[in-house]
Amino acid sequence: MQQVRVRAEYAAHAHFEDEEIIENPAWLPAEMERAMEVIRTLPTETFAEHFREYYDAVRDHTGERIDDDVQSVDRVRKHIYISADNEFVDSSETSIQYTDTSGETRVTVESATDPPSADRFVVTLPPLTIERDDFEFPESFQALVVSNLMCQIRDIYLNMGEEPPTEYQVEGIGKTTTLHDGLVSRPDG
Repeated sequence: MQQVRVRAEYAAHAHFEDEEIIENPAWLPAEMERAMEVIRTLPTETFAEHFREYYDAVRDHTGERIDDDVQSVDRVRKHIYISADNEFVDSSETSIQYTDTSGETRVTVESATDPPSADRFVVTLPPLTIERDDFEFPESFQALVVSNLMCQIRDIYLNMGEEPPTEYQVEGIGKTTTLHDGLVSRPDG
């Protein structure tokens, strides 16, 4: 039933162009494609400036960046902000979701203040083992961020019960908030 509801919302959103039925652009394939293209074409220097902290957090498996007792680091998130004219506006501070030693799920940054007149998208990765010799920053990491956005597009289609377009039939980490049946729930992912 969730797939039917989500697909109906998407169809209504596409049909009634003046109304924002789906308010979060991170759940619209065309908007996610726009964000993906902006990040893909972002100059290397700009990407490195905004994503170095994120890269370091994704590489850190020990939780040393967190003051509390950490049992495991689960996800590392960063919001990116894209203007209506497809310009990279800014990015948020990196947020680390972790499980503390008592089993509670916590985050290091609760929420970000969105810049005005920009759409917010989220990049979410788990901690990864990245060898410096095998994975160059920023070029290879920029490709990984673009891949995460592609996988999110794939998951939007799957969440509607549709087969993703061929270019998005890729493996990897996409939307990360899933229900028991494997469907992605909104709005957190």
